Order: sequence, then structure tokens, then C-alpha cells
Amino acid sequence: MRAYLTDRATLYRKTSRDGYGAPQYDGGTEINCKFFPAYELIRRPKGEEEVVARLACYTEDIEVNNEDRIEKDGKSYEVVKVASFEMFGFSYKKVMLA
Repeated sequence: MRAYLTDRATLYRKTSRDGYGAPQYDGGTEINCKFFPAYELIRRPKGEEEVVARLACYTEDIEVNNEDRIEKDGKSYEVVKVASFEMFGFSYKKVMLA
């Protein structure tokens, strides 16, 4: 699985919020990952369901949380969902981005 993680990105972990409520991030850590298109079924406040195209990535089994940021090729994405998996004895994360 590690050989599959051929993309490089920078993970910025949310550390706090400033006095105005804006998130503050650490200095960033380079990570190995693999980006791919993904789709997610979401439910709107009035109950309507909608399929939303998202970008997702697989990462090694590192700490990634909602509201962290991942930056790749000059674009910044917010982490909206994280799921942990294990395959062939290798632990990894599937991270949905917005």
C-alpha cells in the first residue's frame, strides 16, 4: 500500500481559533498520499439528499482530524471526514476533502 501513496502534500493541523473564530494551523508536515475523485451522499437540512463530488486522499496511518487542511499543488482543502482502514496488515486513512 505504501508504494501506492505516490503524491506529496502538506498537512496543516488545526491548533486553535483566533479571537474572531478563524482556525489557526501549525507550520505543516509533508505527507505521502494518493488523491482521487470521490462522491458523497449528503442530506440537506430540509431532508433532501444530494450526491456531492469531492476530492479524497489516502494517507498513511497518521493523525488527521476534521477541520485540518491539506495543501497540494498550491490548492488548500479542508478535511471534512476521516475514516481508518486496514488492508493486508497496513493501516491507512481515507480523508474526504472540501
